[in-house]
Amino acid sequence: CFLLIFKKKNSSTHFLRATGNFNPPEPLSYEYAEAALKSDEDLNRLLQSCIEEFENAVKDNNANVVVVEGMTPNKPGIDMLNQKIAAALDAQVILVSSMTDGDQ
Repeated sequence: CFLLIFKKKNSSTHFLRATGNFNPPEPLSYEYAEAALKSDEDLNRLLQSCIEEFENAVKDNNANVVVVEGMTPNKPGIDMLNQKIAAALDAQVILVSSMTDGDQ
């Protein structure tokens, strides 16, 4: 199963739906994530949304493994946000990167 958290383009979600028997949730917006960095209350709401989406993805897809795609840390606070999401999900983390600039 695959849970996409923040994407401007949701090509990963489209790819999974087209090539497998997966039903990933719609990604949370990049703008929503950026706005959540402005206050602890908004950040807590965002983390709760991530946990709910994660739990639904596990249940809806009968998943043993869930891949959560975070954000490219191209702005202050984004790397911290990815870390907080991983901690909230009590996730084992495998970092995957590309050599492009910006959020793809």
